[in-house]
Amino acid sequence: RSPGSPWRLAVEMAMRRRPAQTDSAVPAGSPDRQLRRRLRVIDLTFIGIGASVGSGIFVTFGHAVHPTGPAVCVSFIIAAIGSIFSALCYAEIAARLPVSGSAYLYAYAAFGELFGLLSGLNLLVDFHFGAALGALSCAGYMRTMLEGSLVGAWTPSAPVLAIVVFVLLTVMLSLGVENGLRQANGCLVAVKVSIVLLIIIVGSTRMHTERLTPFMPLGFAPVASTSALCCFSYTGFGAVSSAAEECINPQRDLPVAIVVSLVFCALL
Repeated sequence: RSPGSPWRLAVEMAMRRRPAQTDSAVPAGSPDRQLRRRLRVIDLTFIGIGASVGSGIFVTFGHAVHPTGPAVCVSFIIAAIGSIFSALCYAEIAARLPVSGSAYLYAYAAFGELFGLLSGLNLLVDFHFGAALGALSCAGYMRTMLEGSLVGAWTPSAPVLAIVVFVLLTVMLSLGVENGLRQANGCLVAVKVSIVLLIIIVGSTRMHTERLTPFMPLGFAPVASTSALCCFSYTGFGAVSSAAEECINPQRDLPVAIVVSLVFCALL
């Protein structure tokens, strides 16, 4: 290359692609094979549900209902329809590239290093925002619960409790899948889904239909715009694709887990 073409060199570096090496191409016992394939389709489905239900239903719903009113269900339906197409794309690519990396790896292998970097930064913002929102929401519920108990006078603030939640989750993640993380995730998902079902059952017995009118108090425009916020409730399939390298049969289990987790969360 001539020294007088820095822009050409920058473009070549930004657009260079590296073939994604699947785990099946790495011999068993090789030091490059670091993750063990232990996750089944039910485990992957629970990961997708757990990543969506907590921040999606418990947090997003409260913000989405103010501008939409009873039509918030329409916003969630629009978001679910849009997300299902994205989930199907994730399912196909994850089956072809069953390795860790999610959207970062997909963009890097298909379009180049620059697009992979942008996708990776987007994922970091998405996961950090979701984790912070979920932790603060959980801390708020914990603080309300502790204030009504005997230790109410010594209850710390919500940000402090959120830090405690982060530390506990970090310890759980550092233990790995084979040391109880899979069972702990299953229990947490069962508890959250049970709470949602309990609210649905109890709420259906105390429903006031007169409050459903007007159905769209501010028109359809806030319903359509709020659907973008509701898409945050269906981001769990990205976490499923991130666990591709730990899946026993990724070509079969990943698409099933991604679609089932999204449809299940949409129904809730």
